[in-house]
Amino acid sequence: MPCGAISGTIRAMTQDHAHPVASDPLRSIARSRPTIVRGSSSVREVAQMMIDETCSAVVVKDRDGGHHVVTERDIVRALSSGADPDKEWAVDVMSVDLRTLGPDHTIAEAAALMHEAVIRHVVIADPEDPTAVAMVSIRDLLEPFLNTLEA
Repeated sequence: MPCGAISGTIRAMTQDHAHPVASDPLRSIARSRPTIVRGSSSVREVAQMMIDETCSAVVVKDRDGGHHVVTERDIVRALSSGADPDKEWAVDVMSVDLRTLGPDHTIAEAAALMHEAVIRHVVIADPEDPTAVAMVSIRDLLEPFLNTLEA
């Protein structure tokens, strides 16, 4: 399963949906904690963590409590520009224009945001608890959309 995510308050709101559909809340498909890295992690360390955790994106927490993301695309972009994976850091390659939704937004709303913003990951942030963070990938949305078509 990809690093797709839930923690803190969001975990408490998770419902047990055997067959989620597109109109269900994002919390219904969030299953595990996101992989979190330091901004000082090298690009090589981040890539290795993605391999070890079988995920396509990691969360970078900054000192102010903000969240950023490093994706496979970010790493490929950096390497294709000549970056040395041992001398470039997560903070250098992370996406800073982060798109977030709350746990009560629907799976369909996440899909629409991904389509409009041409992104593959959305961070789920709980406005009531800034320490609660989760992430869903476009891959996580596939099953609910297939279930919607079958319904």
